[in-house]
Order: sequence, then structure tokens, then C-alpha cells
Amino acid sequence: MSSKIPGSLLLLSAILLWSSFPVNADTPPSDKEITQKTGREEIIEKGEEAAKRLIHALKAHLTKAIKSKGVVSAVKYCSLAAEGLSGSVNDTLKKDGVNVKRVSDRFRNPANKPDRTDLVAIRYFRDSLKRDSYLPPYYITKQGAQTRYYKPIRIGKLCLKCHGTEKDIPKAVAKYLREHYPEDRATGYKEGDLRGVIRVTLNSN
Repeated sequence: MSSKIPGSLLLLSAILLWSSFPVNADTPPSDKEITQKTGREEIIEKGEEAAKRLIHALKAHLTKAIKSKGVVSAVKYCSLAAEGLSGSVNDTLKKDGVNVKRVSDRFRNPANKPDRTDLVAIRYFRDSLKRDSYLPPYYITKQGAQTRYYKPIRIGKLCLKCHGTEKDIPKAVAKYLREHYPEDRATGYKEGDLRGVIRVTLNSN
């Protein structure tokens, strides 16, 4: 028998979904903004716009879920239903050869498990943050006909309610995570740590 998580705590954890991202997600880019271009500047532009579209969609649907079903449903939404929404966003991008996804080397949902190239990007951001106390705004790599644009995600103060250390995570939330994610890797963070990346894949025509 599962216990309910306090609404205020879940609301805080739900807010972190979009508050952790450094891009402005207030207004989604239109279809015309995701254009077929080449060159470094165009790659950066398309990468930013695709990441912005995903963040806006997640924010809008999560807010709707909280209002219509309550904040308890937000936890399940963040980990499971968000993947379906990411697929819907990608349906609007695929005509332009663009695919966007969230990944982390310390994942909670196995669907967010990184591949080898993702790990290189994550290591690039983490090493830079550790060495220089600076987080680069993006990382770009090319693989054959594909170009990947990575946007870093940092841990904010609100994120600690679900991703922090034992002293940061409320007991009710910790209990929920143990019951639903026994192999969870997404805790133990401190504010400012790298949480993961948004991966934008651009396919050449």
C-alpha cells in the first residue's frame, strides 16, 4: 500500500523539470523556425530551438497534469509520461531531420540511459565544470550524416527535493523512490552539479 507524498513537495519537484534548463522556454518555436540549414551557427540555432520546444511542451503538459489530476500524478508523469510527450515533440521535428531527448549517466528512468557518445558529451561538461567551474553552453559532435548538439542540465535548489542527498530528500519522497525506482541512480547531487543533457540529433539530407 503506497502512501501519498505531500503535495507541496511534489509540486517543488515538478517545477524543477523546467527550472533546471538554461534556455528560455516561455514561447515554443514555430515549425518555420526549425529550418534546414548548414554550418555551425545554424546547428547551434537548430539545437537551441529544438531543446526549447521540448522544454516548453514538458512544462505545459506538466502544469496541466498538476491542475487536472493533482500534484501526486506529477511524479509518475515526470518519469514515464514525459517520454511519450517527447515522442510527440519529435513527431513535429522529424520532417526537418531533428530528434530531441533527455539523457543522464545517473538516470532514474532507464529510457534516459546514455549511449557512448552521450557519455563523452556528459564527461566534457562535467570535466569543464570541475576544472574551470564553468559550464559550456553546448557541445557539438558529428557522426557520419548526423550531428549531435548537447545542452547541459544543472541541478537547481528545487531539484534537491528529489535528486539531493539523504538529508535533502523528504522521507515521503525517499520512500516513494525506493518503492518505484529500486535501482535509482539519480540522487546524491548538490546544487550546481551537472544533472544530464538534452541531446538534439540533426540528420543531414
